[in-house]
Amino acid sequence: MPTIIDTNATLTLQDNVHEGAFLYSNSASPTTITIDPFSSEPFTNGTEIKIMRGGSSPSLSVTPGSGVTLNGGTGSIAIGSAYGTLTIKLQKNRVAARRKR
Repeated sequence: MPTIIDTNATLTLQDNVHEGAFLYSNSASPTTITIDPFSSEPFTNGTEIKIMRGGSSPSLSVTPGSGVTLNGGTGSIAIGSAYGTLTIKLQKNRVAARRKR
């Protein structure tokens, strides 16, 4: 079962909600998922999280927190189309992302 993201969110280890999760957003508002630095949220190295933008969501993006690099940069990555996915792999303060669709 996916974890539903209806508002802006920060990936967290609290209650193992996001580690290794499948996140799904179908929010009617633009949504941003933030990746905090390893010092705040020490995910296990190599953790993968899959994120999907639903059909009703106008936009969904993933953005790195302070000190985190996303595909070698500090900018956000948007999931451009409905039912598009983004898989992120966490490695300390480096995050690799690959998009489908």
